[in-house]
Amino acid sequence: MPAPTNVADAALRARAEALGIETSYLDVAGVRKEAPRATLEALVAAIGDAGAVPSPADDPRARADGSRCFLPDAIAGTGRAWGFAAALYAVRSSRNWGIGDFTDLAALVEIARTSGAALVGINPLHRLFADRPEQASPYSPSDRTALNALYLDVEAIPEFAHCTAARKLVESAGFTATLASLRASTLVDYTGVTAAKRAVLDLLHTHFHDAELAGDTPRGRAFRAWQTGDGAAMRPVAIFETIRGARARAGEILDWRDWPRELRDAAGPGVAAFAAAHSLEVERHEYVEWCAREQLAAVAAKARALSIGLYLDVAVGADPAGAEAWRTASLAARDVAIGAPPDEFNPLGQDWGLVPFLPARLRDTGFAPIAAMLRAAMRDAGAVRIDHVMGLVRQFWIPRGAPPAAGAYVRYPRDALFDVVARESVRARCAVVGEDLGTLPQGLPQALAARAILSYRLLYFEREANGAFRRSADYPRDALVAATTHDLATLAGWWRGDDIALRDDLGLFPSQASRDVQRRERVDDRARLLARLAAEGFLPAAVDAPTTPAAMPPGLALAVHRFLAATPSRIAVAQVDDMLDVREQMNVPSTTDDVHPNWRRKLTLPVEDWTRDPRIARTFAALRAERP
Repeated sequence: MPAPTNVADAALRARAEALGIETSYLDVAGVRKEAPRATLEALVAAIGDAGAVPSPADDPRARADGSRCFLPDAIAGTGRAWGFAAALYAVRSSRNWGIGDFTDLAALVEIARTSGAALVGINPLHRLFADRPEQASPYSPSDRTALNALYLDVEAIPEFAHCTAARKLVESAGFTATLASLRASTLVDYTGVTAAKRAVLDLLHTHFHDAELAGDTPRGRAFRAWQTGDGAAMRPVAIFETIRGARARAGEILDWRDWPRELRDAAGPGVAAFAAAHSLEVERHEYVEWCAREQLAAVAAKARALSIGLYLDVAVGADPAGAEAWRTASLAARDVAIGAPPDEFNPLGQDWGLVPFLPARLRDTGFAPIAAMLRAAMRDAGAVRIDHVMGLVRQFWIPRGAPPAAGAYVRYPRDALFDVVARESVRARCAVVGEDLGTLPQGLPQALAARAILSYRLLYFEREANGAFRRSADYPRDALVAATTHDLATLAGWWRGDDIALRDDLGLFPSQASRDVQRRERVDDRARLLARLAAEGFLPAAVDAPTTPAAMPPGLALAVHRFLAATPSRIAVAQVDDMLDVREQMNVPSTTDDVHPNWRRKLTLPVEDWTRDPRIARTFAALRAERP
């Protein structure tokens, strides 16, 4: 787009810049993109009277104290560690209810302990929408401070052993058949899992209320103490769930933005009156959260036997219709969503539909919502990954109704937010990884390194200027390295070009020419990968130079993991999907559930069989050899 040529455009751009809106940016190819006039008008309106965040020189609240994040002994100094990662919902077991749960997570921790791994990585555990169970993306949560109750092992809740009604239901022929069907399905049946767990959790809460609370037992008193202590912050989420549940049963609007005015203000008298009138239901939601926190805390305690522990993920934002947006409504921008501009893997850009905080309003709280979200994630973690860490520097805002490519960046007080991250990291003794893929703001790598926030480096993107894969020795020290991640093709899928074919089928390329370019580049990339692995002695003798996509050569995934383990980077992580040669990727950005089964595919191997699988055993042995 040409530079503005009239006074009105110049005034609009000056106003936008004054509010922290970047009127242009450099894309991943280094080409400068100008924000459309309509976009600037929409973003100026979205910020409105909230104003901009003053510079640190003008505002002491925006000054950085230079805090650094915590680094465990295992990766401090010259230490290097390794671990493995899997989507918890995708874990199969002989006893779960059709979705991986906290007991399965404990099994993963035990596998890590006996294998010498330092960490176990999983997807975000944030609260989703119980009344819309198929809205399953862990990166579009209702609230990032509460847990997803579907990960509860219902039969491990203490009340289950004493609740006759719950055990009778679970042992019934119909329920047993339902559980068998849920376990056998190749995709997670979120609706079925939710119905099964909700039915039993309701019975357990009734038993808990009538026996433990009414009887004033030690367990009942522990719950009451939690309600007024660590669990007090959960109460608004429980109230929100209660309101939504009541409206769902009445067939009324679920989105809080369309609720009656007295219910839209989370701190208002109308909400307080509703909570008082529905206190038992509010208590039920609190009880479920308490049980989930108990189970996750028990797994975290086991994970302390590892040198790092659980490696948990933190989403960049929350769904605008969810509890977090409701209880922080005064801090949120309206009529815009967070996303990302076009890049090689998403040529049309991405609209994540997440609600952004207004930078100035966020600053005025002392960044309390960010601290609370991090504290919730770090409570049970030895390391966390902050998805799209660039969101602490700038966020790509897309006006409602506009295509993702028409967005523009809005600046945030980077250093003050990095202070919050570092303080919470030190408080929790939890390492931090920043997912820094995509269009990076200038100076971000240096800023992350200065705060001991580890970079997130994936094999696919680590290239020389000529396109060759980077030497293992040239990977950065302050980083976590992996082959791929949830939004990208698995190794097997990448080799075959499944991701390109799928995006073509779904119409995600802006043109046939761009699709053809990626097809040609993938042919070259297969040869480049083999050349790099061969040059460093990691390529099996059986693999000559097959660059056809018929199938990934045997031993190639193992060679990739050995290569990544050989890097100087502090942490190397292997995806279980890649160890098992899974072709389908977990999520295809810019698609909806009706065209692709995002966040639903289960792993092919039950967790009970992992330690007996030669592919996993060979990968673990290779990682141990490179990183004892």
